[in-house]
Amino acid sequence: MKPDPGYEHFQPINISVHGIRETDVADAPTMRELASDIQAFVGTSPIVAHNMAFDYSVWRAHTELGNLPDFINPRLCTLRMARYLLQRPAGTNGPESLIHDYCPGLAFAHHDASEDARVTGELFLAMLRHLEMPLGQLVKTFALTQAPRQG
Repeated sequence: MKPDPGYEHFQPINISVHGIRETDVADAPTMRELASDIQAFVGTSPIVAHNMAFDYSVWRAHTELGNLPDFINPRLCTLRMARYLLQRPAGTNGPESLIHDYCPGLAFAHHDASEDARVTGELFLAMLRHLEMPLGQLVKTFALTQAPRQG
């Protein structure tokens, strides 16, 4: 998606990580234009990410800009799951290490948005099977939630 007006600067460090340049998103829709499609897709389902703290901070920033409404969906983080539920040692909770242990042979291009999403989903399902915990129980005991704002 294309950044909002005033946020179009593409920092070289970020380009070196994900490879996305201004020209790549010049004709893409903005977050505001995608908001209703995103909400329709997500619905009331739990939202899963690897390092939810980062992803949710981006969502919250767009909420503050008025691009997206707040949501109250449960949030699940494969990084937190690895650290706290699976008790994995520090330094072994990156996607590559987790894939090696929970999805051997799964290949992916790290920092490509589609690939990161696909692999996070695969990791989440594999970790859920490993925990032998139904999704509903995981959400009840572990999900991050936020109450909707009053106002």
